Amino acid sequence: MSRLIVKRLVQVTVGTLVLAGMLFASSGRIDWVWAWAYLAVSIGVLAINTMIILPRNPELIAERAEAKVNTKSWDRTFTKIAIVPYFAAPLIAGFDVRFRWSPQFPLATQLVALVIVAAGYGLVSWAMVSKGLFESRRIEATRSLPLVHTNTCAIPAMLEC
Repeated sequence: MSRLIVKRLVQVTVGTLVLAGMLFASSGRIDWVWAWAYLAVSIGVLAINTMIILPRNPELIAERAEAKVNTKSWDRTFTKIAIVPYFAAPLIAGFDVRFRWSPQFPLATQLVALVIVAAGYGLVSWAMVSKGLFESRRIEATRSLPLVHTNTCAIPAMLEC
């Protein structure tokens, strides 16, 4: 296994541990069932992604281990902005549990929300596996593809509209 793949696996593991720490520290409790459920879905998806992507496309995992030097400035700015809610959401959720800001949601609502989270992760996983759209070099290499004019969406042919 390459150094970059190991690096990415360590990054993901540390990120998951930080997420768990944020959830449990902000809630003030370790017995928060829905935090454990969210972590179980997250870890399950990461495990499935690793088992599927690593044998099929190890370059994708390796590529995601390091920041790109040729990343456009708007992309770096977007990443900096997007990271705020990424870290704020688990903190706010934990504080919500601790201070009881929100009413208790019915079990069915919480289960549906967890399924929606899992489905969202699933869509991202599907895109990574089936299209390779998370590889910067593959996207850059296909920018010159002709548009599809026989379909209503007229997007690059690589997307198989």
